[in-house]
Amino acid sequence: MQRYLITIILAVALVFAFQYLKQLHLAFAVVLALACAPLMAWLCAPMFMDLATGWIGFSERAGRGALQGKYYSFDARRIRFFLVNDTIWVAESDLTGILGQAMTERERRQLGGEYGVVPGKRFRGFTEDGIMRLLSTRLGDRHSTRQIIRFKHWLQTDAFPNVRRLPGSSA
Repeated sequence: MQRYLITIILAVALVFAFQYLKQLHLAFAVVLALACAPLMAWLCAPMFMDLATGWIGFSERAGRGALQGKYYSFDARRIRFFLVNDTIWVAESDLTGILGQAMTERERRQLGGEYGVVPGKRFRGFTEDGIMRLLSTRLGDRHSTRQIIRFKHWLQTDAFPNVRRLPGSSA
């Protein structure tokens, strides 16, 4: 906190000095500004980094407020699983970065009841069978990426078995 206060005081003093010297002689003011620029950057960088980090953290919390609680993590992405009447549901909004392109109307028709509003929630999702069918379709239609292949393997070997084994781990 003291460093920030000192930085602000120095910045204000340099602005006033710059304005005063500009009235006397422009060349000397430019030399002073160029000489003080590294000092000001060194003094201000931590403050701006803290502000940027705080803003990023705030924006992540504000945009992902609904994700508080229980979730699994795949490639640093939060994925919520819901166990409703022995059926595992996965929130669609959590999968947008992993699946790549948005679902087509054809894919929605193929999934039928395996895609829709998650029971007891206000958002859409996929059942366990629905997400596996969608991933298989995308792998067969040349939409596959290494990430989708890894994600399908992760679902089959880690996520779904853990949600079944530990029902309390679902959101």
